[in-house]
Amino acid sequence: MNKSTHFDGIDADFLHSSAGPPVSIEGVTPQDPSRFLNRELSWLAFNWRVLGEAGNTNLPILERVRMLAISNSNLDEFFTVRVAGLREIFRRGFEAISMDEMTAADQLAQIDTNASALMDEQQRLWHALQSELVDHDILVLNREDVTDKQLEFVKAFFETQVFPIISPMAVDPAHPFPFISSGGLALALNLKRKDTGKRLRALLPIPAQVDRFIEMPCDGSGCQSYLLLENVLLLCIKDIFPGFDLENFCTFRVLRDSDLEIEDEAEDLLREFETALIRRRRGEVVRLNLSTDAPADLAEMIRNALGVDAAEIYKINGLIGIGDLSALVDSGRDEHKWPTY
Repeated sequence: MNKSTHFDGIDADFLHSSAGPPVSIEGVTPQDPSRFLNRELSWLAFNWRVLGEAGNTNLPILERVRMLAISNSNLDEFFTVRVAGLREIFRRGFEAISMDEMTAADQLAQIDTNASALMDEQQRLWHALQSELVDHDILVLNREDVTDKQLEFVKAFFETQVFPIISPMAVDPAHPFPFISSGGLALALNLKRKDTGKRLRALLPIPAQVDRFIEMPCDGSGCQSYLLLENVLLLCIKDIFPGFDLENFCTFRVLRDSDLEIEDEAEDLLREFETALIRRRRGEVVRLNLSTDAPADLAEMIRNALGVDAAEIYKINGLIGIGDLSALVDSGRDEHKWPTY
């Protein structure tokens, strides 16, 4: 049997044929920084391709929503591990230059620009997908869209499923800003007492034990309607803070450093991991997502309480925590998804 394979006179038997003499390429050196791709920026380029699938009209509509959610979950992990590690290098003053001739500060600056554009594109795609979902009888309602009949359902749902597990907190000198875990979503509120006019700042963490997208009862039109859990809380705010009027509010979400630092030569590796996991829960904030309409006083309170720099704050004009859309996909109709394998 002839082991050699030929295509147009070229020997394709790579295991047995000669590689030929080396060729020198003019103007190219192995150490040229332009030959290297930065690992972090390359990862962001990959996530842009994931996000691109959300705009792929060849996919079923809910699979496009799923790809949008995945791109956001990916980005969260990127910030809590990779960006957190880079920021630690920067804060310690290490000026080492990578093979692509970028310092940690250079990489962080480019990541900030790239990731901001990516998050803007996520919001643009979500806005477009919402319009397409309406055409498929899937609605994500705003507070003003809720009908009287749906409001009755919301009140009952809040009383039985939400009210027992929420922890509203005043924020003042006697009640310091509480700890918000990584991935935690919360409402910051400015309230005014009806009888005295006294103002109160409060924090209302959005409970993770309840699905964020609450399916509303069918109104007979055949539509699937959903209401965000934070909108349920806002519709029932008078039940949470009786005697107060809501003046304004904002939504925010925290991501913390989740990078594990393990001492390989530790005497007790199990205990080393346990200590690192406990430390990770209370890691420094690496990203604060804040709604763009946040009142200045609430934004300042949150920023100071969490100790974040301006570079770590991302203003979001739309849905904060787009990764939660995966729950909406899972509860949606099968005809708008790929067939189950």
